[in-house]
Amino acid sequence: MKAKLVKINATNPQMNKISEVVEVLRRGGIIIYPTDTVYGIGCDIHNQKAVERLCKIKKY
Repeated sequence: MKAKLVKINATNPQMNKISEVVEVLRRGGIIIYPTDTVYGIGCDIHNQKAVERLCKIKKY
């Protein structure tokens, strides 16, 4: 899977961009997203392979 930056407007989120991120999650992809203090990293917790990839990335 190729990395891609998707910027979503916080005030007026674009539905097509949200759908794009949801599709990445459905396919087992990993996402990085901003929080109040740092960036978070996540995946679909119901997708075992995605969780394993995330654990490997985080070295758990």
